[in-house]
Amino acid sequence: MAVDVHAEPAAAAARCIGVARTYRSAATEVHALEDVDLDVPRHGLTVVAGPSGSGKSTLLRMLACLDRPDVGRVEVDGVEVGRLGRRARRRVRRRSIGYVFQQPVDNLLADLDADEHVAFAARLRGIPHPGPAPLEMVGL
Repeated sequence: MAVDVHAEPAAAAARCIGVARTYRSAATEVHALEDVDLDVPRHGLTVVAGPSGSGKSTLLRMLACLDRPDVGRVEVDGVEVGRLGRRARRRVRRRSIGYVFQQPVDNLLADLDADEHVAFAARLRGIPHPGPAPLEMVGL
């Protein structure tokens, strides 16, 4: 996957610089990402699209602090997360990232609507009840 999209540096919520990720097995190597540069602007919409196997999920997992690159830098909210350990990445993810997995049925509670999910996540993080419109709290 070759991506080279740049926003204004001050506006970037997340950034990848020269990122590469290779998955290895006994029989083969898969180069999921090769030399990816990407700036994700704050307060905007960024779409990651491409064919199956192009590295979209790998890129999103890195931006969500769930995986680390083999080469390059991944920054979230100004913090280089690619070199952080699991616990430190989890702290960044809790503070700065909202992430819904590809199969939301496995990760969302069926009895809660979107506002209730945001309020629930806030409570888990020790944030008092965000008021009548939790989605507004996260810019939605």
